[in-house]
Amino acid sequence: MVSDGRVAWREGLFLRPQHFQQQDRHHDGLLHARTEALRPYPWGVTRLKIDRELASQGLFGLTSCAGVLEDGTPFAFDDGDTRPAAIVIPPDTRDRVIYLTLPRRSAGERLARADLAPNDARYLVYDRQVSDTYASDPRAEDLELSRLNLCLGVSDEQLTGRTLLGVARVREVLNGAIDFDDAYIPPCLDIQPTRLAGYAEHLLARANQQIASLATMAVANIDAGRDALVDFLTLQALNRWGQVLTHLSATRSIHPERLYETFVAMLGDLSGLRENARRVETPPPPYDHKHLAETFEPIHTRLDILISAISNPSVGELPLRLIEPSYYGAHVKDPTMLRNNAFYLAVTADHPLDEIRHHAPMELKIGAAAQIREMVHRSLHGIRLSPASPPPQIRPLSGYAYFELDRTGAEWADLVKSPTFGLHVAGQWPGLKLQLWWVKKDAQ
Repeated sequence: MVSDGRVAWREGLFLRPQHFQQQDRHHDGLLHARTEALRPYPWGVTRLKIDRELASQGLFGLTSCAGVLEDGTPFAFDDGDTRPAAIVIPPDTRDRVIYLTLPRRSAGERLARADLAPNDARYLVYDRQVSDTYASDPRAEDLELSRLNLCLGVSDEQLTGRTLLGVARVREVLNGAIDFDDAYIPPCLDIQPTRLAGYAEHLLARANQQIASLATMAVANIDAGRDALVDFLTLQALNRWGQVLTHLSATRSIHPERLYETFVAMLGDLSGLRENARRVETPPPPYDHKHLAETFEPIHTRLDILISAISNPSVGELPLRLIEPSYYGAHVKDPTMLRNNAFYLAVTADHPLDEIRHHAPMELKIGAAAQIREMVHRSLHGIRLSPASPPPQIRPLSGYAYFELDRTGAEWADLVKSPTFGLHVAGQWPGLKLQLWWVKKDAQ
């Protein structure tokens, strides 16, 4: 057992190397005990870069890596003499994790010269010229320094008796080249060097898409029906968690346990809203710092499904495009929408609302796009527009008059056969803006 006790410095003490070595152990233990209490799972990589050129030759090496080992030992190296030597990955390797390793601490831990490098030595000794930075003549002297005896390992023989930190997983070796398992996520202190950062950015992008869609239609109105209320509460949840994900994506050094806490809270909110207000029947996997892929993959997939399900709202807008002067069009991707939904036209212009309500049904002609020109040339009636209050599912806009489209006439039947709206504007309508909305019948 390693003792981290403080050296009892007394007057007249005969100094030996063991005194200074023990003082180093005491300071290391003190630092580890202090930092370990600051956060859960205080170990993992903060920087990791695999040498892909070596991998194509069946060798595994790291060009850069930094972090903290599970025993609390910090480490860092870049391309140079301090990085561990590359290892050969046996051709029969299948689904094995490659580890960065260090001999475990022991009461009799050894130092060794770098050129000898015994496997059980925790530190390696090397020579370095060091200047006296306080002297007026900063002469350099040769000093023996020590560094961690970090090695890479994949076989049981290479891993026995050492502290381990997974850095990659080999799926197999194909034609002499290493095929890595890209799903593997090494234990980390910061999500940035791993796929976890991509998880957060992906869900943030999906959430922002749905926020933009829901923001134009979700209303805080109990009379709007259950679907509209759920849309509004979903918008609240996505706005809240979207801001959290934005912060996490933009912040350095985010621990994966913090991302896990965010994801499971987001999962609880969205499950209650989008799955008939049920509790989460299958709980997410518990956090496992050594198996981050198995921890996060099911949660990320479930969140992606829940956010995608929001794409089936109870209300939506069909964009009206200006085809040519006075003529607009709006394509209906799903013809069943014309049978199962009510439709509203929102109109605003540089006229008083009363004038818009009075003139729009006579001067705005709407019907199937294939027949709209014939309707105009022959002065035929289009689909009847009836002034109406905006349905509770639609957020009412100031200055807009709303009209419900009559779905009982022959003109609507023609539209069902050729599902593209055509709209013609007659007369003078300065500042004209048009919106075409659909609302589910069962949501009204």
